[in-house]
Amino acid sequence: MKRIKVLTSSIVREQSGQALSIVLAMLALGGLVIAPVLDSMSTSLNAGTLVEKRLNGLYAADAGVEHGIWTLVKNEPPVFPHSYILTGINGMSVTVTLDRLTTLAGQDVSESGVHEGWMNIIKSVTYDAGIYSYTLSVENNGAGNMKVDKILIDLPPELEYVYFSTTGMITDEPQIVGTVDTGITLIWEFMPYTLGPHEIGNHFFQLSGPPNVEGVEGHSFVRATRDDVGTVWDADSKPFSILSQAKDSTNTVVATIKAVIWRGTAGYVDIAGWQLNP
Repeated sequence: MKRIKVLTSSIVREQSGQALSIVLAMLALGGLVIAPVLDSMSTSLNAGTLVEKRLNGLYAADAGVEHGIWTLVKNEPPVFPHSYILTGINGMSVTVTLDRLTTLAGQDVSESGVHEGWMNIIKSVTYDAGIYSYTLSVENNGAGNMKVDKILIDLPPELEYVYFSTTGMITDEPQIVGTVDTGITLIWEFMPYTLGPHEIGNHFFQLSGPPNVEGVEGHSFVRATRDDVGTVWDADSKPFSILSQAKDSTNTVVATIKAVIWRGTAGYVDIAGWQLNP
């Protein structure tokens, strides 16, 4: 028994200090690992906070666009551009700027004429075997002759003009602006076509595309001249832009959304474009 005790004591003496070495090595390794891990956790936390802030900014800017649409439909400002500020949206302020579009496909569509009510635009579209047959009717509600000399129609994506399909008031081929993927604009500019009082002129053409294209009638502008009032632009709806900017407490812009909408005379709205942080 005494021999065993002596042997055990000898082993313990020989192992003394090894545990301390292991502990010191673990501490050193921990020191090397913990700092980068904490730094990574801090970076991840900051990144998460930044993403959350940007998402809140996008939601706030989106709310600004929605409010802008409501304003144009329910309480159109008398003067454009028109700006105002919303507060308390996801903890941010939102600056909303409303404006009329003055050009479309390079054409001036800024103002209607003095007697735009003298012209009435009627559209109808039928579909058969991949072809949309489009009729645009222009009615002169005035007391004198009206000379139509320009027609512009802005169309949604997926539609393509069928060449040599134009008939009616004119047979000239249109200028085509844009692409099928984003939507084309057709522009006819021609020698004046005279409409007498309460007379209707019809403009026909065809489009190819898949069935059930949403908003297939598009948005149209027609220009006419009268001897006594000059040029008259009339449209079935009006184009506007909405710029919405969400700002934090330091007035730094966090997110921006720009939208282009068509507002119809009956109050309907068609969103034609939407850009994030343009």
